[in-house]
Amino acid sequence: SMLISLHKMASSVKNRESSDTMVEEKLFLEEIYPYLKIWFGWFLSTQKGPVEFSYRWRGRDATTDRELNPKTLTSGLDDYPRATHPSNSERHLDLRCWMALGARTMSEIAEIADASKVDILKYEKLASSLEDENNLDDLHYDTESGMYFDWGEHTDTVTLV
Repeated sequence: SMLISLHKMASSVKNRESSDTMVEEKLFLEEIYPYLKIWFGWFLSTQKGPVEFSYRWRGRDATTDRELNPKTLTSGLDDYPRATHPSNSERHLDLRCWMALGARTMSEIAEIADASKVDILKYEKLASSLEDENNLDDLHYDTESGMYFDWGEHTDTVTLV
């Protein structure tokens, strides 16, 4: 994903790792910061979940009778097993992880781009909250299995008619 590349680039610039392209990378990050701010803001507002620090992919068809588990095309993982009954109460773990990486990356790029302290602190605070294991556990950890999952309405008895 583009986000992983941007994170690696921002981290190397921020840590002043010497490279032949560091100056160009810094200028590139400064130049694209206003566009990334709009892009990330769009994700924050459109993919926001029902609970603080939760996120959910939009676009699942809750009315289909053609699939046991309606696809989540927006995630890029269209056949990933999500909740069997799409609803507004879903919380998607993969999107939360992307948002955590996005917030951390945005905080680093905002710092590199000499953005306002308000922007830098906003992204830093969001990144810290999303990286907090207690918040993650509260929203996605299943103590019975000892694993992290999406949260939603699941059933094992769904069938196609």
